[in-house]
Amino acid sequence: MPIVNQWFKEVYVTVSEDTEIRFWASTHPEGVLGLVRGIFSDASDIPTSALVDADRHVQVDVTGQDMVIAGSTTAPLGANGTYIGSSFGIDGYAKIVGISYADRAGAADGLEIQQSPDNENWDYASKHSPSAGTALAFSVEVVAPYARPRYVNAGTAQGTFR
Repeated sequence: MPIVNQWFKEVYVTVSEDTEIRFWASTHPEGVLGLVRGIFSDASDIPTSALVDADRHVQVDVTGQDMVIAGSTTAPLGANGTYIGSSFGIDGYAKIVGISYADRAGAADGLEIQQSPDNENWDYASKHSPSAGTALAFSVEVVAPYARPRYVNAGTAQGTFR
């Protein structure tokens, strides 16, 4: 599963002096479910929609969809196999984050998070080299309104891919 965007019902952030807290949760591909944003010098400055515990952690409860999976697969790839996920709209988002795991190494620069201005021409790609048996987490800055994952396996067929 080259891209998994997991949205949790509870998000905890530690508040310290002049900390900017940003929290976005959304359904895919449109609609914001929750947002806490601002600069807080003290836990008492946090909006009442957020809960603060004794350790100054901010709890934000999100209702609605808990998980968004964009461009995912669990079908193992054969030797030198390629997976190209469906494109999804990312306009208005700041980052694309996800994780990929396979029991066999991917090709050099085999995991690409491709971005497009028009959903047809994939002009930009953030490239990553997946290792065998190691989860590869990534965070990519959004530079275009559309994205999709592309994964190229190396010369040995996978037994596990997610």
